[in-house]
Amino acid sequence: VRLKEEEEEDDDAIDSMREAGSEPKVRVARKGERETAKQVGAWLEKARISITGMPALWKGVMVVFVLVPKAAIWKLTAETGVTFLMNTDGIDDLIVNSVALTFILAIDDMIGETLSSELTQNMLSKCEDFMIFTRHAEGMSEEDILEEFGNKQATQRISCMDVIRAILPAKLLGVVALTLMFTFSYYKTHCDYAGGFHWWPKPIRLAFSTQFSVLNAMFPNLFPVSMQEGTVWTMPSED
Repeated sequence: VRLKEEEEEDDDAIDSMREAGSEPKVRVARKGERETAKQVGAWLEKARISITGMPALWKGVMVVFVLVPKAAIWKLTAETGVTFLMNTDGIDDLIVNSVALTFILAIDDMIGETLSSELTQNMLSKCEDFMIFTRHAEGMSEEDILEEFGNKQATQRISCMDVIRAILPAKLLGVVALTLMFTFSYYKTHCDYAGGFHWWPKPIRLAFSTQFSVLNAMFPNLFPVSMQEGTVWTMPSED
């Protein structure tokens, strides 16, 4: 009887917190859900983990210490990968380098899966998807959602922009735009435009030192590498 009263109190507390807009991130499943978990025999099913929000202070911390460094590393990796592939002549070497680059990009996932504990992986697997719909839609059944939002889509007229979005998805356009941007950046950095859609390699000069800083790698335009005056190779003339 005492256990039953405690379960009912937990359910009432969860309902009160949900109404107040402060639903817990980790909570114990309800009575019916606990019975299902007991039948399955999985103790982890008793807990439900969800994302309910993040304070503004931690958002700023995540932007400064996570988002900005990862964006800089992503830009450096993309530029290095394009340079790596553009400097490859044969198709065999191109395929091998592409596979090697794919392995390099997957190293962070491998490190996370290998070094993280089993408890952390189980909790991440239990984390529920972040629902983008409103509280009103959360309490609706699947039939009500289909009826409400399906009627809205049925009454809307298909325009030319809808057809263009279906034929050319935003992700495809983004990939094409980034590919063109990094390819043009490669030619702009390593070649000189000779006119008539022709690009000639820039003269090669040696650096004063082989020790480069993080600023040279991340921001080469603001912190360029010091080069010697003489050139070791120039493009031969047509004569």
